[in-house]
Amino acid sequence: RQMKLIVTPDTHWLNPDKDTPPTQTKMFLLSKYGVASIGFFQPDFHVGWFPLLKIPQDIKQKIGTENA
Repeated sequence: RQMKLIVTPDTHWLNPDKDTPPTQTKMFLLSKYGVASIGFFQPDFHVGWFPLLKIPQDIKQKIGTENA
C-alpha cells in the first residue's frame, strides 16, 4: 500500500535566511533532517519555519480548550 500525501499549493516553509523567524515564539519547524515539529527556532538545527495555524472556534470546542 502506497502512502498518500496532501500538500497545499498555496503555503510553503519559510527560509530563515530570507525570512527571519521571530525569537522566543512557538512555530512550525522543519529540521535539517526533514522532520516537522512545533517549537522554538534553533538556527543550527532548523532549515524552515512557518507561523502556527489559527484554530477556528468550532474546532476549539471539539478539543475542549479556549487557549489553543
